Amino acid sequence: MRSAELTRGAQALSCRWRPMPTRRWIARTRASEPARRAAARRATRTALVTLAAFAIGRWLVDSLTIAVFATFTGLAVTGIADFSGSMLGRAAAIAATITIGIALAALGTWISSQGVVAGFAAMFLVVALVALASLLGGYAAAASNPLILFYVVAAGSAASTSAIAERMAGIGLGGALGLAGALVL
Repeated sequence: MRSAELTRGAQALSCRWRPMPTRRWIARTRASEPARRAAARRATRTALVTLAAFAIGRWLVDSLTIAVFATFTGLAVTGIADFSGSMLGRAAAIAATITIGIALAALGTWISSQGVVAGFAAMFLVVALVALASLLGGYAAAASNPLILFYVVAAGSAASTSAIAERMAGIGLGGALGLAGALVL
């Protein structure tokens, strides 16, 4: 008797539930045409900047460190950060992000040679300060994830302090390409 009740209950549920028609689901999830164009343009800009940054760093300059940091910088500035607004505002936000990113990468490189406890404490402090600064909103909020990325990549890949110059050059190269890509493309 119990299984007959369960079978009837399952049949009743299956009769009430119907999947959403595919056309209606696609209509709900479809982005508007301008939004799709903007996303495609941003993805293309990010792909071109990161590819150019890696190619220049790896094969033109012949430094893997510069290539890696230039690639991460291009990705951070054009793909992760969403700087909107006027051209002048975007340029200023990218320049400020790169400047602060260079300082954070230098700090992260120095901390990576100081030991695990110092690295943990500095990581907590840097991420907390950047997260608090993102509460200001606007460009500060848009730059928070790239700034954390600059520090984490530098602190996470252990190197001596002699690598700071190459890492800064990579961030400068990626930042220049990201700035050009954001303004031109």
